[in-house]
Amino acid sequence: MSSKASTQKIIAFTQSDELSQPLFLQAFYRVLSDAHYRTSTKDLRRLTDAPGMHFSATLSGDCILAVLWLVDEGGLDERLVRKI
Repeated sequence: MSSKASTQKIIAFTQSDELSQPLFLQAFYRVLSDAHYRTSTKDLRRLTDAPGMHFSATLSGDCILAVLWLVDEGGLDERLVRKI
């Protein structure tokens, strides 16, 4: 076991940042797919071009350890919200 401690960092980014880099996008999507069996090719498209997406990842060097994908929700008509 190495005595050198690995440095981990959490980054937040947008679609035009890290996800525009093919290798980073591939690694990010792989973590999503490995963690959730229902990940689909539609999700890959949403990652790259849908509005209201927010992303974070935990990195150790060049390795992605964990990912977070948040989606803005809302936009419902106030009258409908009150009925619900």
